[in-house]
Amino acid sequence: MIAVLLHVAMAAPLTGRVEDPSGVGVEGVQVVVYDHRFTYGSTYTDADGGFAIDLPAGPWRVRLVPPQDRNLAEVWVPGILDICPATVFDLGDGLSPSFTQRLAPGAELAGRLVDGDGAPVTGATVNARTAETTPKAVSRRATTDADGRFAIRGLPADNEAYTSGTFALQVDLDGLPDQYVGATYLRDQAPTWTVSPGDSEDIGEFEVLPGVSVSGRVDGPDGPILIGDVSAYSPSQLVQVPISEGRYTASGLPPGAVLTWARAPGFATTYLPDADRPAQRVDVLDEGTEATGLDLTMPLESRLSGHLDAPTSLEGASVLLTNTDGTVGVAALVDADGGFVVDRLHPGTYSLSVYAADEGYLDGPWVDAVGQPVAIEVAEGDNDLGDLPLVAGSAVRGVAQQADGTPVYGATVAAIHAGTGQQFLAVTARDGSYAMQGLPAGSWRLEATYTSWCEADPDFLDVYYPQERLALFTVPVELDPGEDLDWSPVMSPDHDHDGMDDLWESENGLDPTRDDSQEDPDGDGYSNLDEFLLGSDPQLGGARECGCHAGSQVISWWLLLTPLSLLRSRR
Repeated sequence: MIAVLLHVAMAAPLTGRVEDPSGVGVEGVQVVVYDHRFTYGSTYTDADGGFAIDLPAGPWRVRLVPPQDRNLAEVWVPGILDICPATVFDLGDGLSPSFTQRLAPGAELAGRLVDGDGAPVTGATVNARTAETTPKAVSRRATTDADGRFAIRGLPADNEAYTSGTFALQVDLDGLPDQYVGATYLRDQAPTWTVSPGDSEDIGEFEVLPGVSVSGRVDGPDGPILIGDVSAYSPSQLVQVPISEGRYTASGLPPGAVLTWARAPGFATTYLPDADRPAQRVDVLDEGTEATGLDLTMPLESRLSGHLDAPTSLEGASVLLTNTDGTVGVAALVDADGGFVVDRLHPGTYSLSVYAADEGYLDGPWVDAVGQPVAIEVAEGDNDLGDLPLVAGSAVRGVAQQADGTPVYGATVAAIHAGTGQQFLAVTARDGSYAMQGLPAGSWRLEATYTSWCEADPDFLDVYYPQERLALFTVPVELDPGEDLDWSPVMSPDHDHDGMDDLWESENGLDPTRDDSQEDPDGDGYSNLDEFLLGSDPQLGGARECGCHAGSQVISWWLLLTPLSLLRSRR
């Protein structure tokens, strides 16, 4: 079985075999592959420990997660616990790499969970959480048996040498609040255990915190509500329970100030005490206690319908109805023809916002002729707004690429409004394409940036419209309503992350494999990075011209007016 979040044609297979310490293949290991933009896919090893997964061309790193019942430590190939130093497998151009990875022994922590009466807590998931910043990911857990016992196997170390690992244990079970072994809700107060590969430790018996409960009746105008649910929230945790014969009990909340509300088909969403918005919290502070009588009475719902008037499909658009103080927002999807219905409302005053940028229209509130949000009065029963006109937005789209036409995947293209500072963002796909739609008319600054996640991964220099190295020289773009602008930025590779174009470095006698940006080989007081930004020769001192702005022949006097450090585009 393969679950891959990759919507492009597969280019080549990555194959391999996963073995235990004695060289026997391990079945059921989850093989998770990540590209350099953290898109991922996964598969599982077969009975002999082998696997094959088809992937797009490019660099991939591999994480191996053994079955939870095996005492084998998870790793990144070639046997480390950090993604960036992991082996990079390059696929494509006839490359179809393969590897064999032998897993190291893990460690085991066993224990028992009981409730306040000493009875076993069964069916709880106990998760190992690293108490330090490394390793970057650990997925080891166990489920308590009929006697409340658990054994978490395959705990890895916290460094490449596999010397030791330090863990806290988190408990998750319906009916109990999320908590840590050791009777605390806070990770930094939880006890920790340090283990080494091959260790097996029984940490003993621990009593779980029961949390608090709230209960009450839920009625409508004609009697008990039979179908619906109640949500209860206390700091950091939410519990949702069904309504049963007009009653509810929500258990497993941490002590604190509890807020409750009810939802049911045909009725207005109602907050304690019978309000259209959060109005009252009830303090339930002692472990194991229950606050009763938190009753809710729900009126029949009001509904608001309308139609967004547009000549194109609006499937995927949505609307949001917000009350006067912004404490409650009720969303609804828009159908392909532009129709929408917002239900489960109380009568009152609301404002409406439309979100249809991806369909090519402006996002934002429904406003009147002078630009003020329209106050919508929702009465009891059905309300119809009729047709609402949409305003077509502008668009910026294109393909980010290198000078040779190779697409740049994972770059961020931003449009920043020169007046309001409003931003639109898009990330380039594997073919380098991107699209930003629904931009208001006006003056926009465009930029394409790239940040590599790992030092070993390729980087690209920032580009500013139309094709500038420095933001200082970007040219704002005036977009008219409905205009569709093509901008395909050309991005220069910078594999050594020193802020200089690899090709320029090679052509000018510099080293594109290391950071030599602050060196000054010609001794003229200008660093290599300064020379790159100026477009001058780093090997030849003397007077120079600024070649950093397309078409300009400005002598370097401008450096005297603006500190060069403010102009550098290094990250």
